[in-house]
Amino acid sequence: MMSMSKVKINYLTYAVVILFMFSGFKNNLLYIFLVFLIHELGHIFFCKLFKINVLCIEIYPFGGIIKLNTYINSSCIKKLFISSGGLIFQLILFLINKLIFQNKIIDSYNFQVFIYNILPIIPLDGSKILQNIMFCFFSYYFSLVAAHIISIISIIIATFYLKNFMFLVFSITFIIKDFINLTYYFNKFLLERYLYGFKFKNYHYYKSNNLKKLQIGKLGYFYENGWKNEKYFLRKRFDKKA
Repeated sequence: MMSMSKVKINYLTYAVVILFMFSGFKNNLLYIFLVFLIHELGHIFFCKLFKINVLCIEIYPFGGIIKLNTYINSSCIKKLFISSGGLIFQLILFLINKLIFQNKIIDSYNFQVFIYNILPIIPLDGSKILQNIMFCFFSYYFSLVAAHIISIISIIIATFYLKNFMFLVFSITFIIKDFINLTYYFNKFLLERYLYGFKFKNYHYYKSNNLKKLQIGKLGYFYENGWKNEKYFLRKRFDKKA
């Protein structure tokens, strides 16, 4: 059972709650948080299934952001299921509500939260799902950069269709913050491979020694006066004595 100390509520969420309370939509608020709860339980279910520890959950007006105690270089397939877990549970809620309760308000909020979360915009589930799919086929660095470009394009398109100023500001803020941390994410990705003994079953050969070409789940071999294991180049990057 996850401790409540791991659950954090963002100040924007408090503002939305107060707005609903004073506008006479208390029941609607309960339905919204029911949908959010089901959504987050979907993520937690797959975390427990794959034995991945949840560090914390921060609740925002449009859903929650889960921080996991896992490696960047861990299985992108497992992370794909975790990032899809909330949407999967929402689909289950949709079916249960249609067959048993037939509550139109739950249906409405469930649909809205689903649509928002499926958008390929950082930090929404749609972007995480897209990134984990790209991690399976492309380099880690390329996937990160592509996810940010897709997020920006999606924000521009969403501006014309979603008349939700708070959501747009929230998304743009996260994209900028995440983009600033790109170098940090990439260095962490490389440092993990240098420090920990990941046993990759697959490998890939690269004609240049550009570490930005490394992929999750594949051991890299680079050419520099002969073919050398990625650890040779990682040692040169992180070990000043090498």
